[in-house]
Order: sequence, then C-alpha cells, then structure tokens
Amino acid sequence: MHDDLLQPSLANRAATTDTARPWRLLSQFYVAALGGALAVTAIALVNARRLQLTSAQQTVIALAGTAGLGATLAIAAILGQTAEQRWLVRVAAVVAWGGMYAVQRSADRIYAFHEGDAGYASMWIPGTLAAVAGGLIQWPLVVAVAGGLA
Repeated sequence: MHDDLLQPSLANRAATTDTARPWRLLSQFYVAALGGALAVTAIALVNARRLQLTSAQQTVIALAGTAGLGATLAIAAILGQTAEQRWLVRVAAVVAWGGMYAVQRSADRIYAFHEGDAGYASMWIPGTLAAVAGGLIQWPLVVAVAGGLA
C-alpha cells in the first residue's frame, strides 16, 4: 500500500508555461487603491487567465469586482460627494481585491514555486493604464450616483 501523505504536494502540478507571465498579486492592491473596483477586476481577470484558473474561479473574481462596484455606488449614493466617500470607495475596491487575491493565491503559489520571483511580469504599464482607464470609467458613475458635482 502506497501512502502519499509525505509526498510533496506540488509534485504532479506543472507551472504555467503556455501563457504570458502573471503579475504579482500584491501589485494588484495598488491598482485597486488608485483605480477602483473596475480597474482591479480587469487586471485580476487577465491575471487569472495567465495563471490558468478555471472559468468558475474567473467568475468568482468577476463577482467580487461587481460587488466592489456595487459597494462603491452604494457608498456614493449614501454619502454623496464627500471626503469620506472618496476614502470609502477606495476601501471598497481594496476589499473586493481581497476576494480576488484569495481566488488567485493558490495558483500564484504554484507558479512562484516553479518560476521564482524573477518569473513575474512587470505591472507598471498595464497597472497604470488599468488604474487610469478604470478611474475614468468609474468616476462618472460615482458622480452621477452621488448627485453631481455639488
């Protein structure tokens, strides 16, 4: 009888090889904090494909982003255009990112085991573009829900 209890848990798992290199998960935090829920959802979904996550896992990421956007709009509707609203919108995006992080974490650990720290792609350009584009899309929605530029 063969007992696999003491066998390495990653022995039969392969590294991601067919796709572009993924981004570090903690770098997505900055996209969430600066660009909002839409920006981090876009980055997390692309990263999920790079990590070869299942469609069910990608759906969970999309749902977390939708919940983050919903929370953002709810905060804007309740607080209007205030300094507190601007901070809480960022908090909502970071909380949504936390769910996205949890979904990607296992596949990212496997990737890091096989590729090491040098195996990650830089997020400077895509992260900046996502933060700017996501902010430009999300901002008018927040302003509209908050009641204009009062």
